[in-house]
Amino acid sequence: MSQIDFTPQWYRNELHSVRNRRRRMAFVGVIIVLMVSWFVINEGRIRSVQAMLHETQANSEQSQLLSARLQSIRDEKQKLQGQLAHFKALQNHVPPSVVLAEISHRIPDQASLVDFRLAPVSVNRASTRKRTSRSASVPRAHNSAQAYCRMKATITAHATGSETMFRFVRNLKESALFGVLDQGGMSGRELSGVTLKQKTIYLYVLDAECIAP
Repeated sequence: MSQIDFTPQWYRNELHSVRNRRRRMAFVGVIIVLMVSWFVINEGRIRSVQAMLHETQANSEQSQLLSARLQSIRDEKQKLQGQLAHFKALQNHVPPSVVLAEISHRIPDQASLVDFRLAPVSVNRASTRKRTSRSASVPRAHNSAQAYCRMKATITAHATGSETMFRFVRNLKESALFGVLDQGGMSGRELSGVTLKQKTIYLYVLDAECIAP
């Protein structure tokens, strides 16, 4: 015999509706859980990326500071090297005040200095040493001046007479500071009704290392 189901149709419909609601709620719950999980995972990734970004920015700023500091050190080094080269170039030069003081010490009372100029000279030391080594008649001071002079003094002097001017030239020749002495011609010059002798003299100033103690 077949069983007869006396369950009303409306009750069956109600049970079917309940089951459908439960399925929909379970489906929605799964979606919510997946969305929350996705949000949590992405939030962690976002924070990780933000941390990496901050670290990269910090490293970039530090790298820029280090690069600027390095460039500053390089500029300072180049400046110091320039100063060192300048001081090395001047370490053997006799100061102009010393040259002028030596000339003033050598000038006679009846003479006066009317013009004084000091300028650097460029000398090929190798060729000069080779040339002067073959000349035994050239004084040692002359050789030293040609090989070691970097400064040339040009002076113009007035004297009351030729003898005074010659004495001034002789005094300059006896100075240990000057190695080569070139002279221009002597001429007469009238100043305030007085006739004076005028002479231009060229002095090659020895380096400090060549001056005898």
